[in-house]
Parts: sequence; C-alpha cells; structure tokens
Amino acid sequence: MNKVLKNNNVGILFLLVLSMCLSPVSVMASGAGDGSGGGHNEPLTMESSSIKDGEENIALQPEIKLVFSKNVVNIKVKDHNRKSISLVTSQGDIVPVEVIMEDDQIRPDKRREVVIKPKKRLNTNTKYVLNINTSFKSKSEISLKEPLKISFTTIKKDETDQSFVDIKDHWARSHIESVANLNIMNGTRKGYFSPNKNITRAELSAILSRTLNLTETTDLNHYKDFDSKAWYASDMEKAIKAGILKVEGGKVSPNAFVTREEMAIAFTNACKYKGVKLSTSSSILFKDGKSIHPNAMDAVNAMYHLKVMQGREDSKFAPKDKITRAETATMLIRLYNILK
Repeated sequence: MNKVLKNNNVGILFLLVLSMCLSPVSVMASGAGDGSGGGHNEPLTMESSSIKDGEENIALQPEIKLVFSKNVVNIKVKDHNRKSISLVTSQGDIVPVEVIMEDDQIRPDKRREVVIKPKKRLNTNTKYVLNINTSFKSKSEISLKEPLKISFTTIKKDETDQSFVDIKDHWARSHIESVANLNIMNGTRKGYFSPNKNITRAELSAILSRTLNLTETTDLNHYKDFDSKAWYASDMEKAIKAGILKVEGGKVSPNAFVTREEMAIAFTNACKYKGVKLSTSSSILFKDGKSIHPNAMDAVNAMYHLKVMQGREDSKFAPKDKITRAETATMLIRLYNILK
C-alpha cells in the first residue's frame, strides 16, 4: 500500500514540474505581442492614422500620426523604418519629411507611434501620397504584409484663401496662412493679421469655438465686464459653457491677454472636450518649472508631450509670458491636427 502511494506522489510531482516548464511557452505563444516579446507571429499592421486615406482640406503643415500594432521605434529598427517612409506628390515629386519616433525605453507608451512632418510648407489644392513600403518592420522583425498608401489633398486656394501684408517675411507665415484658410483664425482687419500682437481671452474663445464647432451657450449677462452685444459674446458663452475657458474672480475678462500657462490649460480643456487621451507624465524639466502655477502643471505637461507647446530659449517655459497671435497660430495648427 505504501509503495502505491509513493509511486502516486512521484507521478503527481512529475506532472507539476512538467506543467511549470510548459506554462511560459504556452503564454508566449498565445500573447498578442507588439514586438517586445510574445505574439511574434502576429502580422504588423497600422491601427490608425490622424489623416484618413482620401481625406481633403488638409492643413499645409500637417503632423501625421500613425499607430501600429507592434513596437516599431526600438533602436533595432528605428533608423531602418525611417527610410521606409516617403511623401510624394501625385506627380511623383518627393517631399522631404521629418519622421519622429520616441525612445521606447523612455516612453514605452509611444513604442507603436510614428509622427511624420513635412519639412516644408505643402502646396495648396495638391494631392499627396504617404508611402510606407514592406521593409518597414517591428522590433520582432515582422514586416508589413503589404505596402501602405495614404493619399490626401491640401486646402484649396480659392475665395477663402487669405493673405496678409504684414506676414510676408514672418517666421510663422505658413502656420498663419493655414489657420486662416481653415477659417479658425482671422485677421485683425482686412489684409492684416497683426502677428506680434498679444492674443486676448475673447480672441482665444473665438478660435477655439470655431476649432471645436461649439454650439451650446450660457448666460453671462450677470458679469459686469461682459458685453452681450460685443463681437466675442457668443463665442465666449460657448467656450465657457464647454469648460474651455473658466470664469475666475467673478470676471469674464474678455480683454485680458492670455499667458502661456493659461493657453496650455485652454488647449488641454479642448483636448478633454474632444476625448483626446492626455499624458499624465510629470517628467518634463524646465529651469523655471517652479514658477508654473500648480493648477497649470498638468496642462503644461500634457501640451508639451503632445508637442503642441514647447519651451523657449534657455530651457525655460516662461509660463507668465503673454502669447502673440503668431505663436497662437503655430500652436493652433498643431492642436487642430490632433483634434480633427
């Protein structure tokens, strides 16, 4: 009897050891995987693109964000994958592009994302094709099954195309023309954009109302500094109703100039309104980080990681500095490409 029990115990122990040895293999084989281990046999595919194939009215300086099913930015494949991407006109003319890939060791949440930016302003009313050939591969060296092609057409140059006499040699000219042609930011008067003029809360409410296509309003007539007959009235009512701008200290403050940290908050609220997933990282470091208001820190982080806002010279954010209309146009076109 004891001999039988002993043999049974040995058999059970053998089965347990065998099960432990086989389990990791089973998990590895069934994992979906992204090129970081597991699921190596799953095909590499593109899951989403910020510009859809055949889309029209694309801004002249787009940032095209692609998300893939596996890790495609690992140092093992990063440089090779950059060479697999090209942007051409419908006539075959090559457009130089910047291909942005994060470090997957520092930003593992970005290991499947690639951002493509043309290095020069695109032409109006022109068809472009973004090509990714089959040499593009994941960290696990799984290549695309078939080449990817995303075609799009830029905004038309027609009666809505705006030009301003005061931006001819301005550094933000292409951004200004893009937001103007999209009808989300207008000039200050006919033929003039006033690029170096600081932007007000009233102006910011107007451009974000247009960008987000806001419709619902709220009654602000009980605020003494609000003029219900002013040009900005409807847009401020919409922006405040949507939670994009806040009323503080019992004032709407339509003519107050917007600071950089206030812009970060407004843009972050716009992203939340559209359901954009925001970074919760607090890893950015600015020399003047302590001067950023605690209530604005998360927004500054979010806009920095989305590459909507950047630091200024000498590694500073300058949170209390006022923002010009040219700077706003530059940030706005980046935001627009994320929100659309």
